[in-house]
Order: sequence, then structure tokens, then C-alpha cells
Amino acid sequence: SQLRLSFAMSLFIVAIYLFRKKYIFLSILFFIFCSLIHTSILLFLLFLLFSVILSKLGLKDFYKILLIFISGLIVNLLIGPWRYTILSSFGDRRADYDDFSSPAIYFLIYALYFLIVIYLILKGKLKILSDYAYIYAFSIFSLIISSLLLGGYVSRFVVATQFFIIVSLFFLKGRVGVLFHSVYILYLCILWIGFLI
Repeated sequence: SQLRLSFAMSLFIVAIYLFRKKYIFLSILFFIFCSLIHTSILLFLLFLLFSVILSKLGLKDFYKILLIFISGLIVNLLIGPWRYTILSSFGDRRADYDDFSSPAIYFLIYALYFLIVIYLILKGKLKILSDYAYIYAFSIFSLIISSLLLGGYVSRFVVATQFFIIVSLFFLKGRVGVLFHSVYILYLCILWIGFLI
């Protein structure tokens, strides 16, 4: 399942690239193909659709951030606390999967990053919420943060969306960016050392 998800996410990234380059028909074919490889791609597609629609709305940044967080919260409820109930009603075998949640300390850095960027957006120092790619990345972050609060599949989604997470780290520029990037690299090194030990 993890190999299929990795392969599907690789193609999903290609599909988003094609979509941004206006190759709409080809990108749709890639999206369909990805969904056939792994059904969880449908969830990422919903996030993408939500991001495209939200980027077109003339809302203030505060309301966009609020909607982004609400979307992450709803999706986390569906795949976290409510997962067993929903999947059991369909007789889906995945209802009996073990809980794959990880200790919250692994994901606190993403919560910190999310809060820093929100602060900079609300202060008017960062203008990124008119681009659906950035909104998509923030939707993933909101999913991670709500997972920290409610439990759920956060580790799996961090792995599946690592590309978007790394790219989104470059939102931060200047001294704040250098500081956070340095901390993030140190954080990754500590995780790998802990994994190898």
C-alpha cells in the first residue's frame, strides 16, 4: 500500500505541474490514473479542488486561513476519529487497520512553522494566499495540526506530502527563513540519527 501511495503521489505531482502549465486534459488523465493506483489520491484531489476555488475568492486572508484550517479539521475527523465508523458502514476492510498515529513531538515543528507563516500573513508581510499551490500546501499543514490535536493518520500524510512540505518551507525569507530552515535541517538530522540508533 505504501509503495502504491508513493508511486501515485509521484504522478500526482506531475499532474499538478501539468495543471499549472495549462495542460488541462493531460493533467486530468494523470489525476484519474493516480486515483486508480491508490484511492487516497481522491482526498488530495479534494484538497486541490478546494485550493483552486479558494484562491479565486476575494476573501480577506484571515477568512482564507480560517477556511483552510476548517478544511484540515474536517478531513482529519473523517480519516481519524470517525474513520472506523465511516468505513465499517461500507464494510471496508481498512476499518480494522491499526492506528498509525505517531508521537506529537515529531510534528510540532510543522505546527510551529504554520503558526509563524500565519502570523506573517496576518501582519501583511507575506502575500501567498492568491495562489492555489500555496493554499494546497497550507491545507496539508492544517491537516497535520488538527491531527496533533485529535489524533489520526498524520504520519502517513506527512510522508505522502513531504514534497509539498519541503517546497512550502521556502515561503519564509530573510533572517526568519534562515533560522527556521537551519532548525528544520537540524530536526531532520536528529530524526535520522534516532532512526538509525
